[in-house]
Amino acid sequence: MKRVSLFFLMAIFFIYACSDEGGSSSTDVTGDAGGDVAPDSCSYHTYAFTVNAAPDYSSGSFSLINFDKGTIEKDKGVIHSDSVARVYGNLVYVVGRLGADNITIYDPYKGFSVVKQLSVGSGSNPQDVAVYSNRIYVSMQASNSIDIYSSLDYTKVGSIDISKYADKDGFAEPQNLLLYQDKLYLTVLRLDKDNYYAPTDKSYLLVIDPKTDKIEKEIELGATNPFAGMALDESGGRIFIAETGKFGETDGRIEIYSVRDGIITQQIIPESELGGDLNNITYSGDKLFSVISDSNFNTILVAYDLTSAKKSIVYQSTGFSLAGISIYNGRLYLCDRTKDKPGLRVFSTSDFTQKTTDPIDVGLPPVSLVLLEVCD
Repeated sequence: MKRVSLFFLMAIFFIYACSDEGGSSSTDVTGDAGGDVAPDSCSYHTYAFTVNAAPDYSSGSFSLINFDKGTIEKDKGVIHSDSVARVYGNLVYVVGRLGADNITIYDPYKGFSVVKQLSVGSGSNPQDVAVYSNRIYVSMQASNSIDIYSSLDYTKVGSIDISKYADKDGFAEPQNLLLYQDKLYLTVLRLDKDNYYAPTDKSYLLVIDPKTDKIEKEIELGATNPFAGMALDESGGRIFIAETGKFGETDGRIEIYSVRDGIITQQIIPESELGGDLNNITYSGDKLFSVISDSNFNTILVAYDLTSAKKSIVYQSTGFSLAGISIYNGRLYLCDRTKDKPGLRVFSTSDFTQKTTDPIDVGLPPVSLVLLEVCD
């Protein structure tokens, strides 16, 4: 019988719980995602919608920060302790993972009230959501299909079969969804649930046409376990894929998919160069930002300049405390779950200076966040 330390298992759970980035822009608008239309005359305010969880993940909440007004609504609503948020159109979609197995939709123009809570099947363990042309796409680790729901009446209207990518445990473990130029990109992890969800021999990036709901292309990745997400260079037509490989081993990498050429480029950034396991990824101004965990499970926020191929340490912690990241208007927002002073830290994406003396207190420790503009 295999023996695995309790600390290692807890660290693996925390890493997967903090998998938030997904690749969808926090202010993405694709198709008609619904929600109230902003009035003709109003003032736009930038909000952070933080996804929070208790230190032991026994409870969860979301909080709101209005940066323009300088107001914080701590723990405004109760959500599942393992959740991730996305923004499409004028709505916020919160994916409640295993145990909740639902998508909760909030309307910022109605005080972030609940529009709909959509059940996607008990035990399905949803991971991500994308919205395209009045349809909601949901990836689920305990299902070999990407299920599709109407964003008008929330009925199930179809599915995309991915069973051919299943490994020996019978599941393909789809993870992150990203929409770009009328294509849907999906990472397929292929983990062995009978071996502590260890990566198997290969993982994939799938390209799906949402107009036909057919898989157009499959790309076998150079490393395994791309759970840490995708990041988009919208102007350059590049998708960055964070492949973690095995935890505790620097066998992963960041690969770059060229949308124009339809191939993985020759430029790669290995985990060994970054200094640890990839936990998430985001992009801004020809720089990649990621929270990594070193061999002692200390988390570090690093920046990698794609032009100079130089790594910089932006911020580091003692212990496994740094979580989700997001970028908006030249600022990087970092979720810090440090036990004595958790909250949201803010950095410049150009020179990496920290703009917060102390982390912004949002109530329960933040795990991830999305940023959006609301006209009110």
